[in-house]
Parts: sequence; C-alpha cells; structure tokens
Amino acid sequence: MKIEGLHMRPKAVEPALQGVVFALSLLVSTTVYSEPRITGVKGELSEGGQLIVSGSGFGSFGGRIIAWDDFEKHSVGQYLNGLQSSIGRTWSTQFGYNGPGLAVDNQRAMSGSNAVKVDWGADGGNTIRAFGWAQEGPVDQIYVSYHRYMEGDYQAASGYNHKQFYLFGTNSEFPQFMPLIPGGETGWAVYNNSGSFSQVPSGERGYSLTKLNYGSTSNAFQRWEWFLKVNKPESSYNGIVKGWVDGVVNWDYDDFRIGYKSGSFDDFRLGHMAQGFTDTARAWFDDVYTATTPARAEVCASPDWQSCGKEKTLLIPDPELWSDGQVVVSFRQSGLFTENNLYLYVIDQYGSVNQSGYQLSGTVGGSLPMPPNPVQVK
Repeated sequence: MKIEGLHMRPKAVEPALQGVVFALSLLVSTTVYSEPRITGVKGELSEGGQLIVSGSGFGSFGGRIIAWDDFEKHSVGQYLNGLQSSIGRTWSTQFGYNGPGLAVDNQRAMSGSNAVKVDWGADGGNTIRAFGWAQEGPVDQIYVSYHRYMEGDYQAASGYNHKQFYLFGTNSEFPQFMPLIPGGETGWAVYNNSGSFSQVPSGERGYSLTKLNYGSTSNAFQRWEWFLKVNKPESSYNGIVKGWVDGVVNWDYDDFRIGYKSGSFDDFRLGHMAQGFTDTARAWFDDVYTATTPARAEVCASPDWQSCGKEKTLLIPDPELWSDGQVVVSFRQSGLFTENNLYLYVIDQYGSVNQSGYQLSGTVGGSLPMPPNPVQVK
C-alpha cells in the first residue's frame, strides 16, 4: 500500500516476459510491494529519547539527511548565516545576508522554545529573506518538512509574489521549484519558473487541491511536507510533486514537468519572498527537515495513518542504523502529547507506511516495555 499516492515502485513486468520471470515476480511482490510491519519497540518516550523499532519491510534508508534542526541548541538572537544544524549541513542565507532579518527567536515555536524568525522588514526591509543550504547537488528527489507560522496583511496585486521556498538547480540555477501565491491572486500554487503556465499535460498550473489561500495558512503553525522527484529526461512529464499541509494532500502529481532544462536540485531557500504586504511580513519556521528520501518514522495519537492529520510528528531517523528489520529514531516533541496511547508509523524510501499504527504502550516521559526477542543495536 502506498502513502497517499506516492508512486515510486518499479513498474510491472511487460506481458511478453511474464512467463520467464513469473516465479521471481511472485517473490518480489511479497517483499517490494508490502508495507512496513512493526513487531516491537523499546526505548524512552522522553524528549530526545532513542526508540529501537523492530519489524520487517523497512527496506534501506535509500538516501541521506541533508539538514535537520529544531534550533534549540542555538542562542536567541543569533543570526542564522553560518549556524551548524543539529544534523547535516551548516545553514546559509540567500545572498549571504547576515542580520536580524534571519535569526533564532523565541517569540513563537512549534517544539521547544526556539524557531527561526524571518522578518522581511528588518534592516530597512527587503522582499527576499531566505535560509537553507547550497551546493548539495545532484539531488534528483527530496523530502522536505517544516512547521510555519506566517503573519502580515497580504493584499493581492499584479506583479507581486509570495513564495514559501525556492529549490534551485545545477543548470544555470534550473530546474527550479516553488510553492507560491502568484501575482494578483490569494491561492497557493506550485511552479517551476519556466514562464509557462502548463507544467502538466492537462495545462493546469498546479493549484492547491483544497483551495488553500493566504488567509487559511496564516496566524497559526502548520506542518508543510513535500516530496519532489525531478522529471527525466527534461522533455518528459513524469516529475513527482506531492504536498501535504497538516497531513492533508494538497498537491498530487506524477506528471509534472519540474525541469525543462537538464539538471538536478542543489540549493534550498526557505522563507524567500514576501511581496504585496501592507505591513511588516514575518514568519517563523521550526523543525526544518530535508532529506533525499522520505524514509522516516512518525507518531500520533490516532491508530489509523489516514487520521493522523495535524498531530502527526516526525521522529528523526538514524540513517546508519536503518535496516530492513530494524530502525532507530529519536522521540521528539514529547510536550505535545497528553495521550498515553500513542501510535508509531514507519515510512519506507518508497513512501509505503503501515496503515495501522503500532501502539506504544507507555507513558510519555517513561520507558517502553521490551519487545519479544529484541534485536540489539550494534
């Protein structure tokens, strides 16, 4: 079973070859196409506690974490340019900006006390303020997750754009991808910066399936998630664009032409552009996670994956301790959970997930019982 339409599995065997590889196909179908299965968990349900998850069908991690940070290890007021993330790359800023417009802040946070504050009005004001990483290519696929709180009075006007992030590429900064509110509009869309409104064969521009607009995505923390895979070759319409907001599918394409030039992603900039605001635009970003694979674990208080929604919480995996039968993750955001019954989910590199959650029979802040015949981390 695939997570919310994420189509990345190998294609079916051509009919002419089915007789030759019939037995092999049966074998593959029981392994490659099966969802992960959790059989036991041990560890600590406390902030930063390690969970050792036993089971089957987890596969390999299939990539790397580029950067993750909850910004708790940084001091309030520190400028973001040059700060080391908790895992992975050092944060940098677009144009090398080093000032209060991109700084660690404790006014708002989703987890812990700190987040990154993007203030487009600081230092005299600038329509572009963004942070992330550079020169990480070639990145042909990427999973991105972050919590965002946006404030400011936005008025749609022709020529103005409000962009959440930019992905730049290795070929004269292309391919490119961005979620944005296009000039003169209030609704969210996705765009490849090609100058053409037709990035899918149907000619659709890529608007949110639930008609998200600025008003429905401001003045509250929301979790935004993306999975992108660049079309290959550049002339084809086979790029993948998946986008979720608080667990709800808002973009679901497997025929998107992200790149109309050859190349891969290598530069990520979060925050980016705020035009069309009548007062100072500010945003807070927390729990920023970027990886070249969607493999991870999540926890929520619902026993069914499709019902997790906004309460779904990312547990940071350890890529070096990820195997088909065991994964190790860090339990986070324990302060958000008041329920004793939490449910664990493992997502593999293809986007498959155990649709029924594994109940963590323990109290937040305590320890979990040992699973039968646990596999030890070496």
